[in-house]
Amino acid sequence: MPRKAPDNVNEHRLTFGTYERQAIIAPLEKTLKSVAITSQVASVAVGGGAVLAGTGLVLGAYGLWRWLGTDPFQELTDLVKDGTQKAGDLVADAIRTDAPGPIDDMADVFFEDVLGEGYLDLETAGEARKAAQANKMRYCLSGSQYYDAAQCEIATEEYRVADKRVQELYRQMRDSRAKAKQDGASKSTLDLVKAFLW
Repeated sequence: MPRKAPDNVNEHRLTFGTYERQAIIAPLEKTLKSVAITSQVASVAVGGGAVLAGTGLVLGAYGLWRWLGTDPFQELTDLVKDGTQKAGDLVADAIRTDAPGPIDDMADVFFEDVLGEGYLDLETAGEARKAAQANKMRYCLSGSQYYDAAQCEIATEEYRVADKRVQELYRQMRDSRAKAKQDGASKSTLDLVKAFLW
């Protein structure tokens, strides 16, 4: 049953004097300080434990490497020195020889050698497929404010054609890589990348 709205409001106020305020505030401040200190100690303990655990793992891994008879730091140093030397030789050779064309053309030829013919058209075809998919989502979702059955059919056909083009380019890249490998004119992708970098 609804209650009647009050027709008067009484306000009750407690006023503490200095003694009462000091008697309440001092213990309250002490409690809040101890809670803050406890939480800080806990967070420092958790952080310190994580650092100690990480240090233990690193030392354990290093000890295992040493027990196996290898030195990871020496291996890493040798790898960096070897890579730096090969990269320097590659840059020096590139500077000494005349480039067959602009750098962009060299990069295009390299990527087509590594990834296969059709790679250069793949980005444009992918963008066209993405745009066609956006149109399809816009016009074909039944709850969309842009839903239109006729536009949906057009967008679906555009997406099908764009997707087919992307699939053809992937197939062309795969086939050209397989043919190049079969003819012996090209090595595997990993070998080409290694040859380019080293």
